[in-house]
Amino acid sequence: MAVICTLLVYISLSQILVVAGNPVELDPPSPAHLQILPIEEGLNITAACSSIEAGAGHAATYSITVANVGEMSENVTLSAAVPAGWSVSFLAANGETIKLMYLGAGESRQLAVKIVSPLDAGAAEVSFTINATSSNGTATASLSLIAIFG
Repeated sequence: MAVICTLLVYISLSQILVVAGNPVELDPPSPAHLQILPIEEGLNITAACSSIEAGAGHAATYSITVANVGEMSENVTLSAAVPAGWSVSFLAANGETIKLMYLGAGESRQLAVKIVSPLDAGAAEVSFTINATSSNGTATASLSLIAIFG
């Protein structure tokens, strides 16, 4: 989990208090107070199951949840590493293929991940990794899944 700092500066602009219409001078001015508060960033990916079986050339579809567990909104890029000739896609709830999504702080979204083997792949057990990365690259999450084709 990455940490980004935000600076909050508190400066006293006046050292005079008015009481019943009469100005009253306070103690000598104090210096500005500087407080650094960390802002945490983080992404998380979970799956309902980690292994699915499907026939060669057919799709294995996983239900995943991508969560922004940080304190700031993120544009999240989705990717997956699969063997050459295989395809993977991320589907929103409406069935639309997506590779980028916006998640507010604390927000999560359910997606479908569809992996398809080549028709000539034969029986195979393939491990692949799903990645979610924030737009500035400081927050990442990965999930390994297994597709069994045969």
